[in-house]
Amino acid sequence: LEAAAQTLGNIGIRDFLAVEALTGLLSNNQFLPVQSSVIEALGKVGNYLAVEPLLLVVEDQKRQLRIRVLAVDALRRLGDPRVTMRLISVLKKASVPVFREGIIVALGQLRDPRSAPTLVEILNEDNEAIRKRAEEALLLLRPSPIELLINALGDRRPLVQQSASHLLTQIGEPATEQLI
Repeated sequence: LEAAAQTLGNIGIRDFLAVEALTGLLSNNQFLPVQSSVIEALGKVGNYLAVEPLLLVVEDQKRQLRIRVLAVDALRRLGDPRVTMRLISVLKKASVPVFREGIIVALGQLRDPRSAPTLVEILNEDNEAIRKRAEEALLLLRPSPIELLINALGDRRPLVQQSASHLLTQIGEPATEQLI
């Protein structure tokens, strides 16, 4: 089963039946190597039908963390902005740094501006790696969240102010025009 899932992913089959077979394996097989292979294959096939099953894996707190992290990465590769709000919801509840980092990276690469307020909030966290990922993600958003970052300059929390200043500096001239 593991090899079959890998093969389908490598071939890049976008066929409905292939995605259905893979998602069936994902929900009915508890063997971790099979789940890993299925998730990777679903991320490669690029079919919108893979989004919901992958989101269910990400949201399932009973699943092993490694499997949930792989599902976040698969969603990132699929690049479907419909997942933004559900990833934000999972991010707000998550506590494991590696899982949170993966979600933040995915949000940045989805480039959905709806994630900007959540990412700005993360700029106040103690974990430097998490803050760095949030900064990187904010720089990827389109349109750039310049107004939100300008407002963050007035935040009472020094970490948020520093990060906002740093990000506005990186954005450069477009930010300068709005600051004036």
